[in-house]
Amino acid sequence: MEVLFFTEFSKRKNSTKQPDDSQGIVKNVVLKAQTDKTNPTFMLHGTEDYVYCKAWGMYYFVHRIGYDIDGAQIVYCNIDVLATWKTNILRTSAFVLLSTSNFSSLLTDTRVPMLADTQVEHELKQSELFYASSAENFLLTCINSDQGLMTYVMGYEDMYSLMRYLMADDDIVSSMELRFGSAVESIISLRRMPIVPSKMYDYVGGVYTLMSVVLGDHNFTDDEGLPRQPNMKEDGHIEEFIEIPIPWHYTDYRKIEPYQYLSLALPFVGVVPLKSSDFIDVDTIKIRTDVDLRTGVVIYTIYSYLITEPIAVINAQCGADIPIASLQMSAGSNYMGSAIELASAGAMLAHGATNPVSAGLLIKGSVDALSAFLDRNAIISGSYSGGFPEYGINDYIAIVHWHPTREEPSNLADLYGRPCCKVLQIGTLTGFVQTEGFKIDISSLDVFKDMINSLMDSGVYLE
Repeated sequence: MEVLFFTEFSKRKNSTKQPDDSQGIVKNVVLKAQTDKTNPTFMLHGTEDYVYCKAWGMYYFVHRIGYDIDGAQIVYCNIDVLATWKTNILRTSAFVLLSTSNFSSLLTDTRVPMLADTQVEHELKQSELFYASSAENFLLTCINSDQGLMTYVMGYEDMYSLMRYLMADDDIVSSMELRFGSAVESIISLRRMPIVPSKMYDYVGGVYTLMSVVLGDHNFTDDEGLPRQPNMKEDGHIEEFIEIPIPWHYTDYRKIEPYQYLSLALPFVGVVPLKSSDFIDVDTIKIRTDVDLRTGVVIYTIYSYLITEPIAVINAQCGADIPIASLQMSAGSNYMGSAIELASAGAMLAHGATNPVSAGLLIKGSVDALSAFLDRNAIISGSYSGGFPEYGINDYIAIVHWHPTREEPSNLADLYGRPCCKVLQIGTLTGFVQTEGFKIDISSLDVFKDMINSLMDSGVYLE
């Protein structure tokens, strides 16, 4: 019988590559006794070093070459089922675990171990609402005999002047005591607000109006040393919308935990862990900040894709109430559960205290901002104690902690494929392919079917 031999042909054992028949050498052979088509042995004359052959329309690897006592060449072969049934393999559909040409970078590759090292990157955005300064700003709400309740935006120096005149003039104190029972009870609330002053003003016709401060019946005029003050915004609400770039280190499946952790630092809250998977396809965190000036409540609404679908809402407090009299304390002013040290407000300011913090009028001590893992629509309560948050009072910071991996997953694609996990026709793929539960459908011996199925589930190269 005739066999087509090849002296040169390079291929991997787990490859579907076939040789060019025109490059082969046809030889007459004799079959060795008791041979078979799985591992045939051919006897012929010659001394060439063959590496591959084709017989009965099937392809074979040359396993080894020997000679008998008469000098006849003996060629021992093993069947190459991948090349022999290549066409049938390419027509078969199967569940593909790994592939060079068709994979998803978002599927976890468990072959790549994560290292214990941790790296940190961050992006920062400044708020246009919050005031990163040691200057004191106050909202003074008081009873006005002409207009009812009025709220003024005041700096510390003006607040100092007001209290000094209030406490130093016996006529003012007496007249107010007759109407309100106490000179300071016409003051409903005094709140320190770390807000950019111009954001709190009430604008009329593009400019803000200045008004004299009226406590009860008494009008504090410029002649008494107190400048006219701007009134608070009528609706008492301010807001801003920002987007912070996310400093992603990875763009594949390592974007999510445990490879990469995303967190957000918010003014008056601290660091809040987020779910990386909520931001898998986006590069920014969208934040809407709403502030109620009357209560000091700050509401952060966090968005990922659409601003109509928030993934979290965080509640914080940016103001610190300053109690002026014992009646206000019993009336239930909002002290955010912090320790209060109350001395006589007028006396403390009248004796030259240069800062309400040192005067003991603000909430004292450090109140830790609360943070917790966010689930969707989670609520987190925070507080502001008159100091400045750890990350800066007006900074939003996106923080990414990431772990390196032992190998870059993209380096595996050509040689070992990457996760596919999809049913595909094998002929639509190229390069490395590994299947699960491959079932070849051919008219042949079971031993050949089993060999093909086993090789495909172990991983082959489509060439």
